Amino acid sequence: EQEKTSNFDYRTVHVIPTTLLQSITRNLTMKNLILVFNAAMLTCCTSFANDARFNYKIDLTQFEADSINVTLEVSGIGADSLVFQFATTAPGTYQRFDAGRFVGNFRAFDKAENLLPVVRRNVNQFVINNATHINKILYEVDDTQGSPIKENPVIAAAGSNLEKDNALFNPAVVCGYVQGYQASPISVTFNYPRWWKVG
Repeated sequence: EQEKTSNFDYRTVHVIPTTLLQSITRNLTMKNLILVFNAAMLTCCTSFANDARFNYKIDLTQFEADSINVTLEVSGIGADSLVFQFATTAPGTYQRFDAGRFVGNFRAFDKAENLLPVVRRNVNQFVINNATHINKILYEVDDTQGSPIKENPVIAAAGSNLEKDNALFNPAVVCGYVQGYQASPISVTFNYPRWWKVG
């Protein structure tokens, strides 16, 4: 286990079925971190490359900003142009919530740390150009439960919340993906206060 050197602790978790999480989270308290893995993000399709890998690093320490910071490390992919997609809806929600509305400060970098040109195509899509050597993607996601956006509100079970003593994480809102690689392996690493309990 990594030595703890600050008030924040790092853990790596891998995707587990939603049904298993439902049984885990029944007895959570307000001081627990709730990790809700929604199957909508993981819908399979044909991958363009079998060796593509994605590592999401989720920072849950920005309490004052009410935003979840995401760093997505990517490997095994590259193209002149890539489309990064955020969810329009999720199965079981019966609503259009356009997760991209809550995304800001979207950036992409190559292996030499050069900033890649990005164009926002629409509310839920970012086009990354000159992405042959793409290495990572960074963006911020506002807390949906405290958002000033009132049109088409996201229901609590499908949204996200970040407070000093608890958080609700839902990948349908927080984790976008590169189109065509939904079937590729992913890992998720969380940065969160060591006093939190994870369920």
